[in-house]
Amino acid sequence: MRNFRDAAGGYRWLNWQGRIDPESERIYASARDVSQQKAAESTLRLQERALAAASNGIVIVDARQDDQPVIYCNPAFEQISGYRADEVLGKNCRFLQGPETNTASLDELRAALRIGAPYQLVLRNHRQDGTPFWNDLTIAPIHDDKGLSHFVGVQTDVTDKLEAQLALARNEARYRSLIQGSSDIVTLLSGEGVILYQSPALARILGYGDQDLIGSSAFEYVHPDDLPGVQEQFVQLLQGRDCTLSYRFRDAVGDWRWLESTAANLLSEEHVEAIVVNSRDISERKEAEATLKALNDSLDARVKARTRDLEDMTTALEKANAQLLHDAFHDPLTGLANRALFLDRVGVALERAKRNARNGFAVLYLDFDRFKVVNDSLGHAAGDALLIEVATRLRACVRPGDTVARLGGDEFTVLLEDLDTVEAAVETAERLGRELRKPLELGGRALHVSASIGVVSSEHASARAEDVVRDADIAMYRAKALGKATYQLFTPQMRERALAVMTLEHDLRRAIRAGELQVHYQPIVSVETGRLSGFEALARWPHPEHGMISPAEFIPIAEETGLIVDLDRLVLETACRQVALWQAEH
Repeated sequence: MRNFRDAAGGYRWLNWQGRIDPESERIYASARDVSQQKAAESTLRLQERALAAASNGIVIVDARQDDQPVIYCNPAFEQISGYRADEVLGKNCRFLQGPETNTASLDELRAALRIGAPYQLVLRNHRQDGTPFWNDLTIAPIHDDKGLSHFVGVQTDVTDKLEAQLALARNEARYRSLIQGSSDIVTLLSGEGVILYQSPALARILGYGDQDLIGSSAFEYVHPDDLPGVQEQFVQLLQGRDCTLSYRFRDAVGDWRWLESTAANLLSEEHVEAIVVNSRDISERKEAEATLKALNDSLDARVKARTRDLEDMTTALEKANAQLLHDAFHDPLTGLANRALFLDRVGVALERAKRNARNGFAVLYLDFDRFKVVNDSLGHAAGDALLIEVATRLRACVRPGDTVARLGGDEFTVLLEDLDTVEAAVETAERLGRELRKPLELGGRALHVSASIGVVSSEHASARAEDVVRDADIAMYRAKALGKATYQLFTPQMRERALAVMTLEHDLRRAIRAGELQVHYQPIVSVETGRLSGFEALARWPHPEHGMISPAEFIPIAEETGLIVDLDRLVLETACRQVALWQAEH
């Protein structure tokens, strides 16, 4: 026999007749089986190394067991989940899930597993330390000659990707809200100048609908005279230069509106990919500029013709500006400072007092006690004349550096600065009171007026000018309550009292509406006959928190606020019903 190599690389024994020897065939088959087993083992080891080296988490579960336990997981799965292999093997993968897991997707997954179909989904799972993560999971079935045997799960941690997408979505929603709420028109253009988006401000400013301009070239709506400049700026914009320009744009009714636009090239930005243009309507400003230019041209012409005319016009303009400035901060009737100027000066006095306590000041609040009577009896012209005379007397009673202001109606204020003591403010208040009580000659009549004065010193001044004036007003009302024609120094307790009165007014209004007030009846007995001649109906208020409120406390509030009408009606109706009941009983 001779040994020959066959086509597969193996050796066969042939006898002298050229036939394969049976014994050599058996030896060859055995060697071939060993070789195939070693090749299979080598392939398996190679596959195991490939699974271990994979960057995706890989899990293999036994599909034939009821709970489908994990029989293999690679190191990448351990790294993603935080669990060691010995903590995972033998368990179902559902232990990774939490209450936030998408149950609908899980139901679809279980249905796919029951029929052995591949499935892909994204689940929100939890790591070993409890932190959540998003898992992109692909399930693939494995079949053998007996049917479905295993499932292979390939997992990818997509937490960073999904969180980035969520952050991008939130940013997009935020920017969309800002754009839609912007007073400017926000436009997105393509690189060819085609309008891709217009914000809602377009309808308010130019009258177009949201979709009217979409797909059109922005250049179609630009005024022909302005178009070359706009196109030149657009070319520079494409070259990467931001630009700001003014031009005329046709609105929905065909009129030309001036727009001022700021544009930025964001074509290369991943989430924008457009040219962003912010535009505002400056038509009124342009008209004002045109008017001003016409005025300047006129002035220039006059300068060339007559220099002295220019000087006269300049002087007139300066006077007009001075008058406008004066009118903005002064009362037109009396010429005194108005509320804005007075509050500004009180604010300056507050700052000076903060820096140096010796820079004391005081605010006086004056209100005439019977000014309405003058207006109602003699007319508003007489009332205006009275206010002018009062302003003159007030100015005469204070120092040149002090400020006298009219806040409105018959309300005046005085700012006294650089005071050493509170007594100096008191002396001024007394002097003002005496001066105002002197008779006034008005239209051949002698009028007698008086004022209630509230005084706030820097010692008790609030932090804001408005609050200082408010506190002086509170002190003035306290002076009115004490008999008028006098003054009162403000104390913090007065503010608390004013707040209490306001609260009591609110409660009284509610009590009248709710019918909480009671009517008590006091009999009236005739002295001559000793017989009952009637009853006096008296309003009584049992407050749910403060007990019985004295009429002396709530009746003045009702009279001052107009609630007395509702209160009278309530008492009258209640008394009438009670009389009817008494008559029915007898």
